[in-house]
Order: sequence, then C-alpha cells, then structure tokens
Amino acid sequence: MEFFYLFCSTCSFDEIGRYDVPPIIDYVLKKTKAKKVNWIGHSMGCAIFFICMHYNPEYNSKVNKMIALAPAAYVGATVSPVGTTMALTENAVYEVEKYIVTLKKLVKWTLSCPCVTAGHG
Repeated sequence: MEFFYLFCSTCSFDEIGRYDVPPIIDYVLKKTKAKKVNWIGHSMGCAIFFICMHYNPEYNSKVNKMIALAPAAYVGATVSPVGTTMALTENAVYEVEKYIVTLKKLVKWTLSCPCVTAGHG
C-alpha cells in the first residue's frame, strides 16, 4: 500500500492546505486518470481545501466541484439580521435538522457512485 500522507501533529491547517492537499489531489488524479476531482470537505476538510486554493491557484483548474459541509465559521460578530436570527433562535434547530437530512442524502448518493480510494484501486 502506498502512503502519500503522513499526518503531523505539529502541522497547522495552513501547512496542510499549502503543502499536503496539492499532492493528494495529484495522487487522486493519477490513480483515477480523471481530469478533475470532486472534493467533499467537512469542517477541517473545508478549511484545508480553501487554503490550498488560495495559495495554489493553479489547482482551481483541477477541481470540478467542492462541497463544503459545516465549514468553520464564526458568527459572533455578524451584523446580518438573518445571521443573527439563525444564530440565536429556534430556527437554528430546524436548519440543523435540514442539514442532517441533506447530509444523509449526500452520503447515500456518494456511496452509490463508483470511486477509487487510495490503496484500493
């Protein structure tokens, strides 16, 4: 099995996005012989993707779609009435429930698609 990623506990999000994500994308493209990748990121997976695209803009052309699930965000300083309402009211519970239903559908769809995973292709 090839190991192309060794997690370093002292690495920052910035370092992972700058230096680790580009070879991961290249690895997937090489293994699948695809022209572009689809990236589904959750929380840190969103952060490292956005960092990669910022510091390595040439990788934008290697990505077909990016689906951001629960990207890290801070709403404490929001001035938008909608943002403030969502952060402080019961509507937030409804939105979380919708998110979970959407996430379940996305996972079901993703698992129904043929794919190649690292070390299994």
